[in-house]
Amino acid sequence: MKVLALIPARMGSSRFPGKPMAELLGRPMIRHVYDNVVRSHVVDLTAVATCDVEIAEYVASIGGRAVMTSDEHERASERRLSKQSRRRTVFVLTSSSWCRATSRWPIQA
Repeated sequence: MKVLALIPARMGSSRFPGKPMAELLGRPMIRHVYDNVVRSHVVDLTAVATCDVEIAEYVASIGGRAVMTSDEHERASERRLSKQSRRRTVFVLTSSSWCRATSRWPIQA
């Protein structure tokens, strides 16, 4: 079974604009989330789903994978589903940017 982890991220949050690129412990928050997900032995492929070029370029600069989504999506689930439907994946995990920076990925086989 292939497991895809999609991390939805956008700069236009109404409660915390710019949250994915906000510094936390010396690194952008999206870096903490991405690193935690990549460390999981359960996930076969990790990608950040975003409508923001700034986030996509940052993820690429750290060797990660980013997929562009529409800026019309209002919810993370819409962003995830727009990319999930194009893949023949059995199981998709969505990791939110509120995951703690100090914890490991909470799902293991």
